[in-house]
Amino acid sequence: MRTKQDALFQQGLYSLGVTTERASFFHLLSLPFIGHPEVLKDCLLTYLNREPHYAYQPIIGAGLTFDFHYESQEVSIQRLEETWILPLSLFIQFLRLVDLVYGVIYPIGTVVELDRNLLSSDLVARFEQAGVDMLVSLVGRRVHMKASGVYVDYVGYMQPYGLTYDQEPLFISHLFIKRVLSEGYRGATDDAYCFEELRQSYLEMGIYSGLYEEGVSYEN
Repeated sequence: MRTKQDALFQQGLYSLGVTTERASFFHLLSLPFIGHPEVLKDCLLTYLNREPHYAYQPIIGAGLTFDFHYESQEVSIQRLEETWILPLSLFIQFLRLVDLVYGVIYPIGTVVELDRNLLSSDLVARFEQAGVDMLVSLVGRRVHMKASGVYVDYVGYMQPYGLTYDQEPLFISHLFIKRVLSEGYRGATDDAYCFEELRQSYLEMGIYSGLYEEGVSYEN
């Protein structure tokens, strides 16, 4: 599966206008994000919160530092003695491509705990009024929001209630997920569906997560 994802990532780079010579740099840059989903999450939160700096330092190997220059719309990336400067728009397109191709897609029926520190006050209030923990059962994945042309990572319902007549669904970004309590069934059919429909088809149709779109809220 990883080989197929690598080929899909290469296809996505071409769609961004990345030359063959430059592609090796983006493949190198993608490795920390692929191997460590929390790095993608933390780097993206840095950008969304308009913070200036993010550093990733692994236990073994070279680290990366990202300095966001919002006025000039650039990001500088340093690894060892090398520094690269990219247009901020290209870097965000690169992150959304990494997310689309390599991001974790949990199975239907997965129960997750949300991070209250990253939720809107209105959403926290909904859980408090219901008198339940910040637990959600996932019933939909990468749901295409046709009106805006983007997808939302997950749709779910409060645990333990599930779908009821008076409960609206929750639209959940993967950023909100603090931990997985119970993972739903995953098999060969599910893996094939996730790759063919939620990765490959979305790339071909230009459907990406709304997290990376200007003016599209990533809150429920």
